[in-house]
Amino acid sequence: MPDTEDFYESLDREAAGKTDKEPAVNPYESPRAEVSPVKSPAGEGALTETMRLHLKKTAPWLRFIGIMGFVFCGLMTVFSAAMAVGFSSFFPEYLPASFDSAFTVTLFLLQAGSLPLGFFPSFFIFMAGKKMHNYIHSDNAADLESSFKFNKFFWLFAGILTIIYMALIALVLIAAIIGVAAVNL
Repeated sequence: MPDTEDFYESLDREAAGKTDKEPAVNPYESPRAEVSPVKSPAGEGALTETMRLHLKKTAPWLRFIGIMGFVFCGLMTVFSAAMAVGFSSFFPEYLPASFDSAFTVTLFLLQAGSLPLGFFPSFFIFMAGKKMHNYIHSDNAADLESSFKFNKFFWLFAGILTIIYMALIALVLIAAIIGVAAVNL
């Protein structure tokens, strides 16, 4: 008489449609699949037509945003000069006499000093769009690399500016807490 465990195992294999030569499958084991590397449909490092279409549709918008940034920087320069001169000319009664020229110059310098915060992101975005447009029309890989480089510069600038703003907000909050505490003492 056969061993009962071997007998039941053979019944399980027969029920599962397996012969004695196939190993038994553990029903609690995770499924296994062969791993194969995914290959680009256009070849190694090449852009597909869909990718090129997305770049083609994105490039004009990048250039548009860059140009609008340049326009706003120009308007900001004109308005800051007009506001600095106009404020001291039209509202002299609100400023002490010794404060008049110093306030005008300080106001203009503060506003003009913030112009690079608008100019550089606009420049980076515009150049990214321009180089992307050049790549679409020339298939020159250097143009695409340059486009990505300017895109990287834009996001680097935006990230650093965000960190600076967050630090300034933290400093202002700390100063406000200290100021409120000093007033209440």
